[in-house]
Amino acid sequence: QKCPSSFGIAHVRLAMDAAAAARLLRAASKPRARALTLSVMPRGSAYNAALCDELFAFSQTLVAEPRPHWQRHVDMQDELRLLRDTASGRLLGFQLWHFGGLVKPQAPIIWGGKLRFDPRIRGLGLHLLLNLVTLDSASRRADCETSGMLRVALVNINGFQGLRPALVTAKIAPLEGPLGELLSPELNSFCRASGFTMDPTTCRVDVGQSMQRKAEEFDEEWWSRPAVAEFRRAGLGGGELSRAAALDCGRDGGNIFLCWRWCEANVAAMRACLLARLGVPETPEQAVAG
Repeated sequence: QKCPSSFGIAHVRLAMDAAAAARLLRAASKPRARALTLSVMPRGSAYNAALCDELFAFSQTLVAEPRPHWQRHVDMQDELRLLRDTASGRLLGFQLWHFGGLVKPQAPIIWGGKLRFDPRIRGLGLHLLLNLVTLDSASRRADCETSGMLRVALVNINGFQGLRPALVTAKIAPLEGPLGELLSPELNSFCRASGFTMDPTTCRVDVGQSMQRKAEEFDEEWWSRPAVAEFRRAGLGGGELSRAAALDCGRDGGNIFLCWRWCEANVAAMRACLLARLGVPETPEQAVAG
């Protein structure tokens, strides 16, 4: 199913605001989801050094990277999504977001970064929830166009195999045609601003991180997933990364840019995938229109 280039209010209605997302979590059949509280935090007084210390300490348990490198990327963002255990207040996940282009600030682009989830809340589709909440947030921002809105995700193999199956259509850098004309300068600018190194031929990106898991920790079913195989081949002109290199976020493997339009087909597919992951039936009562 081909995505149209237009982005109208009908597509926004398939997204969800933070209140609708909270209702959806409470309606989930999975106890782990019902125990979570989602908060949306713009840059401001609450987005302070103490919070950044908490986020960094949490991040280091999952992906190792130097604090200055981590902070540089965090400081580029506009909004933060936090997931905490409702009873204890313990941080269990977060993701940061930036709206607009770096070359063209009014470009209709949504960027996500630093997605980090405690293993205990993985498998619930919460990364999809955060995407839909952020889509709603972006549609409300006066400084971000909504016509033809795009999402750009710089992802490792875990992020890619979590997102790609939830989309009808998406592109992987290197990009061609009008999409390439719009996004290629933005991808280069993003990498320079973040201190990342992008290979000019493959567009795979060394993000200066080390994953804490080894190839043998993933079973054969995981390695045989279509999205995992697609990630290993991305940008390599017929070649394929070894399993160890595919898990490397640095020079030996690298992350990749996954890009898609927020057309109705993609939004609806992501929403349906989220509801299935949470165990929420598709009924009018759960139609989470902000």
